[in-house]
Amino acid sequence: MNLAQAWEMLRHAEQTGDRAAVVRAAGLLLAQPDDAAEPRVLAEIIGYAAGALIPLGPAHLDDAVALAERSVQLDPDTAMAKYLPITLALRSAATTRLADLDRAVATGARPFADEPMFAVTTTAMRAARSGTPDELDAAIEVARRTVAAQRRGSPERHTSVLQLGDALFRRYLNIGDRTALEEAVRVVREATRARDRSIRAMALLRLGEFYLAGPRMPGFMLAFQARQAERASRSEPMLRVRALHLVGQAERLRGNYRRAVAAFAEAAGLTEAEPVQRAVNARLWGQTAAESGDHQAALDGYRAALDLLPWITSWRADRADREHTLATFMGLASDAAAVALQVEDPQTALVLLEQGRGLLLEQLMSPRARLDELARVAPELAARLDATIAAMNEAVDDGPTGRARQVRELDEVSAAIRRLDGFDRWGLPPLFTDLADAAREGPVVVVNVADSRCDAMIMTVAGVTTVRLPELTLDDARAWAQRLPDADNATLREILAWLWRTTVGPVLRHRALQPLLDAPTPPRLWWVPTGPLALLPLHAAGDALDLVVSSVVPTLTALLRSRARSAPATPPRMALVAAHRVPGMPPLTGARRDAEMLADRATSLDALTAAAGEGYGVVHYACHATTDLGSPSQSHLVLGPDRTLSVTDLSRWHLRHTELAFLAACGTVRTSSALADEAVHIAGGFLTAGYSQVVATLWSVNDQLAHRVARHFYAGDPLDAARTLHDAVTAIRRHPTFAEHPRVWAAYLHIGR
Repeated sequence: MNLAQAWEMLRHAEQTGDRAAVVRAAGLLLAQPDDAAEPRVLAEIIGYAAGALIPLGPAHLDDAVALAERSVQLDPDTAMAKYLPITLALRSAATTRLADLDRAVATGARPFADEPMFAVTTTAMRAARSGTPDELDAAIEVARRTVAAQRRGSPERHTSVLQLGDALFRRYLNIGDRTALEEAVRVVREATRARDRSIRAMALLRLGEFYLAGPRMPGFMLAFQARQAERASRSEPMLRVRALHLVGQAERLRGNYRRAVAAFAEAAGLTEAEPVQRAVNARLWGQTAAESGDHQAALDGYRAALDLLPWITSWRADRADREHTLATFMGLASDAAAVALQVEDPQTALVLLEQGRGLLLEQLMSPRARLDELARVAPELAARLDATIAAMNEAVDDGPTGRARQVRELDEVSAAIRRLDGFDRWGLPPLFTDLADAAREGPVVVVNVADSRCDAMIMTVAGVTTVRLPELTLDDARAWAQRLPDADNATLREILAWLWRTTVGPVLRHRALQPLLDAPTPPRLWWVPTGPLALLPLHAAGDALDLVVSSVVPTLTALLRSRARSAPATPPRMALVAAHRVPGMPPLTGARRDAEMLADRATSLDALTAAAGEGYGVVHYACHATTDLGSPSQSHLVLGPDRTLSVTDLSRWHLRHTELAFLAACGTVRTSSALADEAVHIAGGFLTAGYSQVVATLWSVNDQLAHRVARHFYAGDPLDAARTLHDAVTAIRRHPTFAEHPRVWAAYLHIGR
């Protein structure tokens, strides 16, 4: 189809409201060759097509950005260039991709889009993630001057007061400036008199949102404002999701749970709306229904929210953006599981926990989990999959359009794989039948921590047993997790005693485990803690070290993935990475002694790469570690001057014949409390890299005592790492000098199969 025909098709589709035809026409226009028309004309037509896709919702923003970029490439001065920053900003809101917002700011400052109010809007959006108060204040001043220069009652002024109101409201949210909120209400109220229906709907909506976030007003007044906004937004899908959210919040505050649930559910189902907003409403649907006692409706809401998480946290966004988004949904899966347990359905609870936790781990581990098997059945698909994920993990970003292309390729490959016999569940959330095998080699205890209730689910070959934990609370777990990194021995003994009393003791004393604990030697047991409990030393609480050999795994799926990997030959080839002297950091005598101890058994690696680590069954790291709680994926091992190995670096590895990484470094399991469910820490990075087992630490350990643990460990079998570490830690714990000093021995834990 030539340019004129495609253009006519687009215009006709817009007039008739044929959304599918708009999408087809936009695709045909994007495919037009550069010589289809004069560059200026082609740029105008393609740019117009970008604008035509915007009302169709987030699913079409990748194509809208591609069209806008092509338009600007053809003619940087085209009037349609305005759509590039607009589409980038909208996609940033839909995917939380900060790079899109940064590009929107940069392109919006160009001469063809010399619009100061666009800069105000993007600055306010940026302030929700980062940026300084001074930048926001400067944007507010620009907006005030712009509004003052515009004619009262004009559409331009009404649009500007909305943007000024948003910036002022962001200042209130960031620093609690009540004066800014009052000004925001005053200026936005002017736009409620606008003739333009969209502007008026937005003004009514923003006023309601200001009232909801600010000092409480009478419930009936808030509900009235919300209903006004809802009526005005019925023809504006992108506004309607927010208006319904406002209605739901207003009705929830008044105790009208049925109306609130209906509003949240309708908002969650609006496919044209941004997925993040839909997921927020779905979560509120679940929470509100649970508050009213309607647990079936609550499960429906939570399932809807969990179904949206993979899209929100997909490869469309950078890793840092995904971490930011997941932090905002912290506890969602645990809340959902708590409702399932309320209706006595532990199998559903386990499935919901797997669906909503460890998403970053699963993104890296799942596509390659059965890669060798796939290569035997469909080698071309396996090669495409491997190449696509490798491209996604490259340090150099191929830009938003390149990322969108890679996402489409991954979706296409995954769909093709699911059409193969035996691969129909590829990349899909697990069923309980997929998880039941986790208890094949010993019991697995999943501890769910939620506001409404806390429970342990004991998985054995006989089934799942639920143990209610009435003394365990989410608030207490948060408080102890916050104190843990700097806890002295006395505080740590309190933490271990609390863990035993509230969690570990009730589990290990339960009748479901008694036949196992009657064995002559301590049996294996796997813990899957959730929320802040994942940051605490369950394995060392009370009598646990005397009763069981504990391992910890982030999720049941991660445990099954680690077991699916083939074990290396016995005895394994061993490698050593030691950095005992790094300028600017304290020398590590213990690391030097580790190197001397292992010199005859291990190959020393001084230029570590993914290829260098391949083929070694066991790799021992003796070095410093640095934890970045603000950006956990940047936490890293320090391997030398200007040489680090970060969580992000490890995510790019794909090692196939490795077994154990022993991390003789400090705090390699530490992470942000908001990402405790995601295992975004150094040890978790080694799991995604391909190691089936990791020995790691929860806090800083004494250098000399770390060497003592390593010496005990390597006197045993490193491939039986859980039991060997257990014996090493028990030997030190029983030493009269260290028995009352849990900081020495309780930091060590085994992660994996």
